Order: sequence, then C-alpha cells, then structure tokens
Amino acid sequence: MNKHSIKIQDGYFGALEEDEISLVDIAKVLVKRWPWFAIVFMAVLATGFSLIFLYNNNSHEYLSIYRVAESSPGNPLISLKSTGEKAEVYYKGLVVNDFLAQKNVKALSFPFDIEVADNSGMIIAKSRSSVKDNVKIESIRTIHKMFFSMIVKEEGLVHGKKVEILSRKIESAEKALELLSESANLNVVEFSIQYMDQIAQAKNDLATLNSGEILQLAQVQPEESKKALMIAVVGMLAFMSGIMAPFLAEFGARVRHALREK
Repeated sequence: MNKHSIKIQDGYFGALEEDEISLVDIAKVLVKRWPWFAIVFMAVLATGFSLIFLYNNNSHEYLSIYRVAESSPGNPLISLKSTGEKAEVYYKGLVVNDFLAQKNVKALSFPFDIEVADNSGMIIAKSRSSVKDNVKIESIRTIHKMFFSMIVKEEGLVHGKKVEILSRKIESAEKALELLSESANLNVVEFSIQYMDQIAQAKNDLATLNSGEILQLAQVQPEESKKALMIAVVGMLAFMSGIMAPFLAEFGARVRHALREK
C-alpha cells in the first residue's frame, strides 16, 4: 500500500469523524436553547388540553345496548350474524327513513352507527350529541328505541313460537304418560322413562330460553379511558415538539449567521 492510499484513507476516516453527531453537541444545543423547549412544550400541552376539555364537555356518546334472544346461555336463538347483518342493512335504513319522514327532515343531524358484539351477543347503537342539545338527545332516544323495537318484534315472534313448541311437547308427553299409567302394557316402564326424559328436556329448554332485552337506551357512555388516551397522546406530542424546537431554532440561527457572513 503506497503513501497516497494511506493519505486518502486518513482523509476519508477524518471526514467520517467530522460528520459524526456528538451527544455532547446535542446536549449543548438543548441547554443553550432550553427556553424554546419550554415554550413549545407548554404551548402544545395547553392547546391539546384545551381541545380535550372542549371535546369532552361539548359532546357525549350515547349508547343503546340490546341483548339478543338466546335458546340457552351463550347460544343466540337466531344466528347473531344473520341478525346483525339484517340490523345494519335493513332495520337501520328502514328506521332512518321512518324517522326522517316523521320529523320532515332530509338527513339526520347526528351519527347513528350499529355494532354487533359477536362474543357477548349484544347489538349496540351509537350516536353523539352536544350535552346541551336536548332536542337532539331526545331524537337519539327515539331513533334508538325505534331501531331496537323492530328487532324485539322479530325475535319475539321466534321466541314465542319456540315457547309454544316446547309447551306443546311437554303437554303431549304428559298426556302420553298419563295414558301409560292406566295401561296394562308390559313395556309401560320403558315408555314412561322415555316420556319423562322428554318432559325434563323440554322443561330445561324452556327454562334456559331467554327473550331479547334492551339493557340500556341512549345512555351517556363514560369516556374516561378515551380521555386518558388523548391526554397521553397530547403529552407525547408536546414532548416531541419541545425536543425538536431547540434544534430548529439552532438551525435557523446558524443559517442567519451564514447569510450575514456572506
């Protein structure tokens, strides 16, 4: 390796060392320009908290929750997927159209969203309104009630038919059991056991059969968890903005100094 190559390498590594960012230099900038950090941090923090305060005090989310009818705990009487799809596609549109016709308006003045919680067997209606707009809040209650009334009606028909079938099954088995008790048939014991099992099973199915129920109607949804998340995001954004501010200020100062030298 000749002397020229050694010089080139030395120059190359020297340039690399000059381009390296020193933690000491970063610390110097932060110490030198700390007022920029404080000002930007406090400004972003104050703005963010103000927006959070206004957001949480001007409007609230109103939730209505309906628990679907069940043939047994955890087993919907009607497929939850089927009920959910029908609720979102058919019932929602029908209810909105009826509501608009009643109020003689062209569009809803508030959001109206439907969610289906597959894991809990719940259908949820969501809307948002200002806490001071009593007319809008009452409209939310009305449309939520109209929506769930349609589901209650359909599930009520299915539930009623199921109750009727089970009741008839019990009645039929009890009559057959009564006739067997008067019979001289040698197999009366075997048949009696079968009918008693049928009666017990039907009564158990009837006992575990639950009708659909509106658990809450247009109640204010607590938003503490959402508020805490928003505060955390604002705090992080304020800190990051504060960290960037001293370096931007230093960069601007060096640019101005370079321009003055020219």
